Amino acid sequence: KEQKELEGMDTAIHAAEANVQRLEALANNPATYQQREHAANISTELTAARVEVDRLYARWAELEAMLQ
Repeated sequence: KEQKELEGMDTAIHAAEANVQRLEALANNPATYQQREHAANISTELTAARVEVDRLYARWAELEAMLQ
């Protein structure tokens, strides 16, 4: 089970990093701040997306250590 999870980590990490990049682009767009609620949502989503990337990298390292 862990081996299969490890095999999918690369894809999951790339997807999570792409989500962070997408949200950063929105956060850096001045038009985003014309709607305060939208800007606040983007900020919250960006924080959560960064946490997810960190979690995935930590899990990847954990799986690598377990399976070696």
